[in-house]
Parts: sequence; structure tokens; C-alpha cells
Amino acid sequence: MPFVCTRRQVRTAFLCLLSLPLVSLPLFAQAPPAADTFVSSATPKLNYGSSIILAVGPGTNSYVQFNLSGIPAGANISKATLRLYVDAVSGSGTLDVFQVTSAWSENKVTYSTRPTQQSVSAMVGSSIPITSANCNQFLLLDITPLARGWLNGTIPNNGVALSLTGGSGTFSLDSKESLLTGNGPELEIALASGTGPQGPVGPAGTQGPAGPAGATGPQGQQGSVGAAGAPGPQGLTGAVGAVGATGAQGPVGATGPQGPTGVQGPKGDTGAAGSQGATGPQGVMGLMGPIGPAGPAGLLASFDAIAGLPCTRNAQQGTVALTYSSSGDATLSCVLGNPPALTALTGIMPSTGAVLAGGQLAMTVSTNNPVPSDLTVAITVDNSTLASVASGSVVIAAGQSSGNFTLVGLSQGTVTVTASLGQSTALARVQVEAALNFSCSGTPPTVAADPIVISGNVTAFQSASDPGVTVEFHRKSDNVVLGTTTTDSNGNYSLSIPSGGVPIDGYLNLSAPGTPEFRAYWSKPLTGPTSSSPFVITSSALNMVYSLLQQSPQPGTGTLVVSIADCAGVAVIGATLSVQPNSGSVIDAGASGLPGSDWVLNQPSGGATISAQSGGTTFGSTQFIVISGRPTLLSLTP
Repeated sequence: MPFVCTRRQVRTAFLCLLSLPLVSLPLFAQAPPAADTFVSSATPKLNYGSSIILAVGPGTNSYVQFNLSGIPAGANISKATLRLYVDAVSGSGTLDVFQVTSAWSENKVTYSTRPTQQSVSAMVGSSIPITSANCNQFLLLDITPLARGWLNGTIPNNGVALSLTGGSGTFSLDSKESLLTGNGPELEIALASGTGPQGPVGPAGTQGPAGPAGATGPQGQQGSVGAAGAPGPQGLTGAVGAVGATGAQGPVGATGPQGPTGVQGPKGDTGAAGSQGATGPQGVMGLMGPIGPAGPAGLLASFDAIAGLPCTRNAQQGTVALTYSSSGDATLSCVLGNPPALTALTGIMPSTGAVLAGGQLAMTVSTNNPVPSDLTVAITVDNSTLASVASGSVVIAAGQSSGNFTLVGLSQGTVTVTASLGQSTALARVQVEAALNFSCSGTPPTVAADPIVISGNVTAFQSASDPGVTVEFHRKSDNVVLGTTTTDSNGNYSLSIPSGGVPIDGYLNLSAPGTPEFRAYWSKPLTGPTSSSPFVITSSALNMVYSLLQQSPQPGTGTLVVSIADCAGVAVIGATLSVQPNSGSVIDAGASGLPGSDWVLNQPSGGATISAQSGGTTFGSTQFIVISGRPTLLSLTP
């Protein structure tokens, strides 16, 4: 269910965010798969749209297409990563991703109608080697350029092809239908972060250099004269001149040298300051200060990202709790003390089931933890003309971890039931069957037509009708051949078997060049005209089926192909099969894209007994022979 947040819940969310410490949250988006399947050259006309695996091998490619409607318009992708989960590796090989260049449909595409693809890898980097070490591990493959082209409209979104780059390697990946692990393909998209509000102004830069000095101001008034210094010492007396003759008085002698200067007097008071000179020109601007801290992150891509973060309420510490209503509205609250366990859906039981048109099927949805209060889980079906859920939801009571609801069958077909709780979902597949016809059950008749005509059309497995097949009718009690013929150019045949007016218990034996001889049994004696259209299969095609089902043929065993139908020939889905001795692996043919109701792999050779149960009715209970290395076809009716 897409995420919905009403105006009121958005306001509540931001009020709570005001009390959170500032955190930087990355912006991510996930694109779920819209379609995925695989095709194989061994089965060129078979569609695997409902398969739980994506197989890759020689002649086998897988295709995945993603729903990009949830990516915001104009989003700027910084990285797009294709996430795949490896669930089995039968042989090491090298995986690569290629752009698909034509349209395809999940429920229709086959190897014969597979889409075109580019020959150049869509991955950033080299192809990925796959070995047994990758089993049960995720692969993260960078396909950013291709995803950008899808979103900006320059490349049509036809999805990607998963193929080998060499001639060897067989492995499988989880598809979106995988109910065991839930690890289907995903496209993880990292969006370029938005710009937050401007941060606070950074600290001032360092002061620039001083400008040149201004002009000198006018001289201040002269200070008062200081006190006179002390007189210096008297100079030395000059030498006495020689006594001259007494004569006229001699001239006055020269003045003696001046004495040293006295000590300077104290400095007078400073005169008043002159007026300030004109301001000099501004100096060069200083360097820019460091950038302030980043502002808070922009809007969240999903409220799920803040669940469990610390918060404050009434000065007490707590954690953010996130809950969703049945319509997808989100409510945030600050829960004090230990954080509550997050609630997620773990599955719907039964995950696969059947219900008659007009009947009801009881189903249960479960969570990973008991819920603290009554919790409403939305329940939807993908085709409301085939089935419905009365209330469209189920309430899981407080303290419980599961809730029950009823699916009502309306018309024959297959529906997918989805339980939704916020971003958590769980799936189940249910076959709605037409009301079955059991008019032929009861005491078997004791008379029969004479002769009994057996006719039909023989095909090659996943190919057109096969001419030139020898068809023999054998009596089961002694293996005597009562009739033989060869199919015509269209694969048709007809046998006329003398009965003497009594029912005949027998089987068909089919043989053709290049295919192993095998038998086709009915669950009860024939009494009138009978139609049977078996198929022949080569040993290599049979081995390919085993490989796709992640099995290996074992020595001394054979393969059973079982078809279960009511008296009108309508296939019965979901019947319980019983084979004695019970040593083989029972495979649901419908879920695996194979003909018939069930396949039993590696059934020990020799005598065996088979029957089936559905709604209290027994379908067949017949004995047959399993031949080593060969298939055996069995048709079971009431």
C-alpha cells in the first residue's frame, strides 16, 4: 500500500522532530518489482511468470521490471543498485545484466516470444562470477546509468535481463513470488540529498593588514620650561705665565675651557594632543572564516527512517515510535523508557490454498511480536471478481500476534491475497475452483461398450503435436497388447479395443525416436469412449526440469506426472497426494509452471500405489509400475 500522511499527522511528525537531536538522514527510495520471470530453450513454449525462482543457465535467461512510480518526479539519482538473492548454485558461472529493449508480459512471455536485449552490459563494472560461496547471499549490482535513463524518459523502462556471459553455469535467484524468504529483486535508489537551511554565520576572519598612516596632525602647544639644572663644576685654573719684564701690563689671559653640561632636568608636561588626522584607506579584506556547521536535513523520504531514534518529552528521554492506521496514515509519538518492539507482518497461512466458488477459506495473518494494542491490518485481493474478504481488514487483538479472516470464493481463477501494515506486507496465493462434479464416483459399472474407442493427441513436451509416435494399449493384468497404432502428421491417434462388454483395466505404452518409452495409466477400468492426450519428453528435457526444480535424477528411480480431475474433466487443485512407497519428492505442478497437478521426482522403480484426497472424496487408488529413468503418466478421477 503506498505511504499516506495526512496534514495532521505531518504536523505531529514535525513537532516531534523539534525535540530530536539534529541528525543527518540519507535519502533512499526502493522500487519494487512490477514483473519477473524466466524463460528456457529447453521448454520454449512454457511461461514461468508464477515461479518462485529466477533461473539463469545455458539457454535460460531471467527478466525483471521495476515499478518506478514511487520515485519523486525530477529526482536526482546518485546511485541505483539492483539487489538479488542467490538461493541455489548447481554450477559456477558468470552473471551479467543487460538492458531489455522491447516490451514483455510476466504471465505470457516464453523462450519463443522472449524480448530483445542489448549486447553491452548495463552494469557499472565487470560481470559477477557466481559460485557456491554466493548461495544464500545477496548480490548488489550497480546499474545507475540505466536507472537514470528510465527516470528521465530517455530509455523505455522494459526492465533488465539476467544472463550468463559464458557457456556454463546454472543457478537461481529469488523471484517476487518467493514466499519462503521474501528476498525478491529490488532496485535500491540513493537520491542526491537536498540542501538544508543556511547554517549560522561563521566566525570573523583574521584582521587584514593596517592601512597607511594618516597625515600628521597640528603640533600641540609648547609645554612649560623645566627647572634650571645645577651649575656645572668650575673649570681648572690655567697655568701661570712666565714673569716678564716689568713692563706694561700684559693682556688678559684666555678664558679657560667650559665645564661639563649639568644633568638634564625632568621632562615637562605633555602638551595637549593635536586633532586626529584623516582616516587612511581601508586595508585588504582578510581571509574568509571557516564554514559554519550544516543546517538540519531536508524532508524525509520515509517516516520509517526515524522510528527508534531518541527523543525528549517533559525533559525525559525516550524513543520515537511509529504506527500506521489501516489507511496508511502515520502517527509519531515519543515513548519514554525502553523502546517498544517494531511490529511487522510475518506471513499469511495458508500461503497457498484452494477454495470452491461459493465456498469459504479460513486464513490467518501473523506478526513478529504480540501487539501492545488492537491493530488493524488491511486485507486485499488482486481480482475482486474471483474472491473477496468481507470487511477488507482484520483486527489483531492487544497481546496477540495473529488474527483470522475469511476469504470467499466467487469465480474460478487464481488470486493473490495481500496483508498490509504500513510498509510491511505478506502474500498468499489461492486457487478458486469451480464446483466439482462427483457424479461418476460410487460403485463402478460392470458393463462396458464393445469396442471401447480410445483417442487423443500426442505432443512433445512444450512443443507442437508429435507425429510418428507408436501408441499401444496393454491389459494391466498380463501386459497383453490389445491394440496398436501410430500418430498421424498432426499427432492424432485412435484405438478400437474389443472389450467383450466388460470394463478393461489397462494402460497406454508410448514410444518415439529420441524419447524414452513410457506408460500412461488410468485410475479405474475403462467402460466407454475415452480421450487421452499424453506427451512425450526427451531425456535432456526431463533433466532440465529436475535442474529447474533444484533436484538431480537418482539411479534406480523414475518420474511421476499426475493429473487429478473430477468427473467432468475439471482439474482439481490442492488435492493431497499419497504414493506408496513414499520415497519421492512431490512438486506442485501449477506453482512450478509444469503440466498436470503434481510431479513426483525420484520415485523408486518397481510396483507402486497412488491415490488422492480432496474435500472427503478419494481420487483413484490404482497400482502401476515405475520404470527407472522414465516418466509415468497417471490420470486420477473419483
